[in-house]
Amino acid sequence: MAWKSTLTPLRNRLATLYPREEETRRIVDEAELNSVHIAFNSQAINNWHNILTQADLHDKVQAVVWVALGQYRTDQPLLDAYETYMAELGRPVTLPPASPPSPPPSTTTPSTDSPSQVTQYVGTIINTGGGMYVGGGVDTGGGNFTGRDSSTVNNPSASPASPAPSGTSGMQDGLRDLLAQHERNLLLLRQKKAMFGAGEEPLSLLNQIAHEETEIANLKAQLGLP
Repeated sequence: MAWKSTLTPLRNRLATLYPREEETRRIVDEAELNSVHIAFNSQAINNWHNILTQADLHDKVQAVVWVALGQYRTDQPLLDAYETYMAELGRPVTLPPASPPSPPPSTTTPSTDSPSQVTQYVGTIINTGGGMYVGGGVDTGGGNFTGRDSSTVNNPSASPASPAPSGTSGMQDGLRDLLAQHERNLLLLRQKKAMFGAGEEPLSLLNQIAHEETEIANLKAQLGLP
């Protein structure tokens, strides 16, 4: 299979981020890419060339990049290279949702018949067009976006009669973490918008900015923030 020129930026960036063979093998395994046909050696650039050749052949490039983004979620060169590759295929660029915040450690042992007080974050992406999604489904690329993703915070289960003080604090901390994520997403979107001339911004980008602003307003209302 011929090497796609759009794989070159991905290869170069991944070789920079993961120069060691054990790291590349881990990513291959996590992306569920068969390593039998991949020749590994001491040169990172060669390893990533061989990995991406097989990944492209088996439609696993996205899976490989998603694993890398789990560690380097805001690495702009990696995001740009990924967007370029997917654009050549005519596919939208989607990123995995941000990991939900972990609950703070509790000094008490919860009862086995009482629900744990954990803030849950569920991100759903309905993708109907091109572009790139960051964090809780943030579009930072072009294309016509007619769908709308949702980020919802499910409130913790009802507290026991005498909850530990850390329960309320944990829920508030989780909401604040989620708010910070949406605020970072909005900042990225506005930076992307600034790259376009007035009136030239993609509709998908404007939709996602409005969505993030709504999510931020909702979270602030739950936290009692202005």
